[in-house]
Amino acid sequence: MDELTRQLKPALQVQQARERLGMSPEQLGLAIGVSGNTVRRWEAGTYRVHWTFLKRIEALTEAHATEAKQT
Repeated sequence: MDELTRQLKPALQVQQARERLGMSPEQLGLAIGVSGNTVRRWEAGTYRVHWTFLKRIEALTEAHATEAKQT
């Protein structure tokens, strides 16, 4: 896997998770402790996403899925 592919996979994960959650970059950033600009840069592949933030996003999507099942 080349460097570009390694950078874009997490970027795509962030974008897809944010869209599933129905959040703006600002809302997701607030929920995980970064700025909306950082989220945008992750999605664009400009910044690398640290694994700790991927775990936070994963926890949010799991909580959202659990809430959706309960309603």
